[in-house]
Amino acid sequence: MLYKGNDIYCNYNYFWLSEAKAMEGVSYRSTFTELRDVVHIQLREMLDDIVRQPVNENEVLIRKCYEKFQDIDTWRIDAVSFFKTHMDNLTLGNSRERTIPFILGRWTAYGVEALFRVRVVPWEENTRVTCLRLESADFMMPGEEYYTSNEPFYTEVRHSWFRVVEQILSVLDDPQPLLMAREIFQLERELVSHQFSVEEKRNPRLTCNTVLPTVFKSLTHFDLVSLCSGLKAPEPEKLVLESLPYAQAVGAVLVTKPVEVLEAYFKVRFCLKYRDFFSKLDTEGIAHFLQNITGAERKRPSEISAPYAHLISLFDDYLSQLYTERYTAPQTLDLVQKMVREIMVTFSLSIQQSTWMSDIFKARALRKIAAIRIKIGTPPPLTSYGCFTELDNLFDIVLAIKEAKFKHLTDCLNGSFNSHLWDMYGHEVNACYNHRKNEIILPAAVLQPPLLWPQQSANENYGGIGIIIAHEISHALDDEGCYFDEHGNLNMLWTQEDEQIFNQTAARIANFFSKIEVLPGHFIDGVLTRGECLADLSGCDIAWRTLCRLAGGETLALQEQFQNSVLLLWREYASEEIMHRLLSRGPHAPARFRALGCLHYLAGKGSNIEVSKEDIQGIELF
Repeated sequence: MLYKGNDIYCNYNYFWLSEAKAMEGVSYRSTFTELRDVVHIQLREMLDDIVRQPVNENEVLIRKCYEKFQDIDTWRIDAVSFFKTHMDNLTLGNSRERTIPFILGRWTAYGVEALFRVRVVPWEENTRVTCLRLESADFMMPGEEYYTSNEPFYTEVRHSWFRVVEQILSVLDDPQPLLMAREIFQLERELVSHQFSVEEKRNPRLTCNTVLPTVFKSLTHFDLVSLCSGLKAPEPEKLVLESLPYAQAVGAVLVTKPVEVLEAYFKVRFCLKYRDFFSKLDTEGIAHFLQNITGAERKRPSEISAPYAHLISLFDDYLSQLYTERYTAPQTLDLVQKMVREIMVTFSLSIQQSTWMSDIFKARALRKIAAIRIKIGTPPPLTSYGCFTELDNLFDIVLAIKEAKFKHLTDCLNGSFNSHLWDMYGHEVNACYNHRKNEIILPAAVLQPPLLWPQQSANENYGGIGIIIAHEISHALDDEGCYFDEHGNLNMLWTQEDEQIFNQTAARIANFFSKIEVLPGHFIDGVLTRGECLADLSGCDIAWRTLCRLAGGETLALQEQFQNSVLLLWREYASEEIMHRLLSRGPHAPARFRALGCLHYLAGKGSNIEVSKEDIQGIELF
């Protein structure tokens, strides 16, 4: 494999990097953000056509919502009045053990996260049964350092946090908004310290805790009946907690915090989610705060204004199907289906030829790879929007649709999971592998340039979408996927010897990337990024081997073509400030070093050069 180090990355992407640096106000740019911008333009074009000429009842409602969005005075509502109707009057006279779980259930159905993320998913011990799973929630700031660090950046973000929360509380007519903001800050600070680390979240031994309702009550002080009442769901036969320490911390908060603080916290989280719908809120200030903590890479592009963003979120399943039909040709879906199958063949061959995997692991891995379900393009739409056309108030329509979509999940509770419920929609620029379902999802949005060139042969696409496919499948066998069998049940694939060898390899990868200095004095966190770096290396290796097998062997032209595809796949420009945040957060290494790491690894394949024990060249993966 051709490889000339960092220079080739800079030279190949010279004009692109120069353009990114020269773009005013741009602090982050990558292959994937550019593709998201393309998708946003496509979605806007599609919505404009719907608004001009709706052809069914779904599109009639889309146009109705669009028209209401155009007159801000008709759809922005008073927050105090809203919560009096939707929260205050519903919880009067109940104990906090009932009030807070009920609100949590209602907010979950409306798509708002607070204290817990409540999910309806296949049960890890028997995936034919669907369970209720409670995970630690995302907080208003994404890590403990935001609440504790004295570094200037984190201090500035905290000041911004207080400005935003105090302003929301003022709009809610809280008599002492600054004091209440401090109470809410302390609440989040207490809980964030009990969240699992990225590494811990990868270990199902820690995160798959099936508990009895009595244990749930003793840990959280939550009344399960009230939670299910808020969810409008039956009581679960199986209840799973991601983290017992976190659940206990929530219970301590519920017992020690005044109920007024807890209710104010729920209101603030709701206002952040639906800030565009409430009058008097400083929506620009909130947007600036959220952009600052999540990074410029998530900034809403100019092509998507708030009305369009809400329409895309509201009608996601219908638009997903429409997007796929409009922008993804059937032959493209067939092409990708064949590529996935060929990559799975290479995985199977590689497993059979492995020198480090035990015979037991090989047999289990082969069964699992053969059983992977492939979902490409879009899920079928499940929501019929015609029943919402009689509603007049825009926010009532929004909440009713959110609730109806959540009901698709609760309808599965205690039974089999609906296979039509995907983890992603067709217009999302992403891909994933799901351990519990043993399935890979490739949305239609990623099946276009520069990840996939439909007019070219499959062989010419293995360095782009091929790597992404193989990367995701690698997760089926790694130090998280190893816990789940071909059915998605918790059954370990590895023997103790397999685990020991894998951990040595993973440590070598972590050590290699930890020595890469991205900025002066700032290195990649090899432990934090280990899982994704390993999938990058394995995915790149498998994609390359698939290409060589189909092409009948390696050639210099094939090497150069694949190498250029890798360099294009992981183009990235980030300002120093953004890069600092990316390095501290993970779970991926900076894109440049994902590309260079993979090419460095492949350069050692088949080489007779002696490799250092600290290098990744020469290690055997899947």
